[in-house]
Amino acid sequence: MTTTTGFDLGAMIKAIEADDPARQAAAYAQDAVIEVQNRDHGPADPLILRGREAVRALLDDVATRKLEHRVQRAVADERTGALQVRCRYSDGASVICSTAFDLEDGQITRETRLEVWDG
Repeated sequence: MTTTTGFDLGAMIKAIEADDPARQAAAYAQDAVIEVQNRDHGPADPLILRGREAVRALLDDVATRKLEHRVQRAVADERTGALQVRCRYSDGASVICSTAFDLEDGQITRETRLEVWDG
């Protein structure tokens, strides 16, 4: 017998907007892989995170920055999903994070994250 659970997109949105790294990390599989491309890591040298603990460390780091997060777009089905999040620092600087992810048994297994920062 095979049981699958669906990805809870609404819960993920709430966790992101509440800046709750524990609830966000719970959406990732134990062996999840995230590829991050941003101002420090371009396409030729992306930051690669492997495993839920590495994902949690990233999310914990983001939480220390006291950003305001607003999910602007979000879609998901049984196999894939995507999010676009606008983040704002207290000084007004902003970041847009767009992410596409693969799902298996209701958890994120692979994600590609693109971050664009104010200059």
